[in-house]
Amino acid sequence: GDVEMDARFISEKGGVSGRVFVDNDGDLVFTEGDELLENVTIEAVHARKEAATDENGEAFIYELPSNVISDVVVQEASLFDPFWIPATKGVLVVPRHGHVSRIDFPIHVSGEIDGTIYARDPSGNKRIVRNMRVHLYDKDGNRYRSTATAFDGFYLFSRVRPGTYYLMLDERDA
Repeated sequence: GDVEMDARFISEKGGVSGRVFVDNDGDLVFTEGDELLENVTIEAVHARKEAATDENGEAFIYELPSNVISDVVVQEASLFDPFWIPATKGVLVVPRHGHVSRIDFPIHVSGEIDGTIYARDPSGNKRIVRNMRVHLYDKDGNRYRSTATAFDGFYLFSRVRPGTYYLMLDERDA
């Protein structure tokens, strides 16, 4: 509801207004209970411009070249909590003369999936399995990530987005 005056000319260029928030309910929309984030940097990658969010979780990038495609992303290093991750990889925008694109950037709290893989040898003894490839699939059957067990059979998937996943051992290694 406030008017903000500025001496920058944007009528010949485009702009992006971004709002960054912790999406506590996971619906990708800013709603009651979500937390606006201050001092988070959003970046127009191809235009090489960035801005930090204010106390209202808002940042404004101005003077973007018109009709030049740019990815707009949250710089993950600017997030306060190391377990916070952007809900999306970013947004592709094509700035237009005198137009400001409004983008929401929901942030999710990531998790970890870990474990140790054991096998039984022919005599029935349990032994650790080294260098076993382990794949993490999303609920739609798409491979999300892969890793291999360490010398002690341990595997770890860190910074995993919220969701339903299936863990599969590599059939060739098994």
